[in-house]
Amino acid sequence: MIDPRPIRVDATAFPFVAHILDGKQTDEDLETYLQDVSRLYARREAFVSIAYVRDYAGEWSHIRRIADRMKSLPLHFCKGSALVIPSTTFRFVLSSYYLLHVPPHPTVVFEQAQPAEEWVAARLRQEGLLVPAGLRATA
Repeated sequence: MIDPRPIRVDATAFPFVAHILDGKQTDEDLETYLQDVSRLYARREAFVSIAYVRDYAGEWSHIRRIADRMKSLPLHFCKGSALVIPSTTFRFVLSSYYLLHVPPHPTVVFEQAQPAEEWVAARLRQEGLLVPAGLRATA
């Protein structure tokens, strides 16, 4: 069954984790997402993630809540993050932000999914983690 929530975490292929932002999230959607992210880090196991940012509600209150939650998590378990962002403007803004505020793990912003998935597969291998069969592991 496909999860219909517009913002969600899919850890079914752990240690590969997908964050999907595909619609305008409500406060309730965001709270569920933050709980799922907290459960992910509570596993206390290494993982590599990809975020597919297709559509989202750019609410400042939501951005603040995500930032506050991330400050409380053991971020060293995330061994890398790829972000797939089709929007040129948002990619530019986020890449510029990362120049000033360097993430605690390798983070790369992509326009398309295929190179991002190849990067994630390579990071998983570099960290000695299982690369799921369905992931484009051609890198």
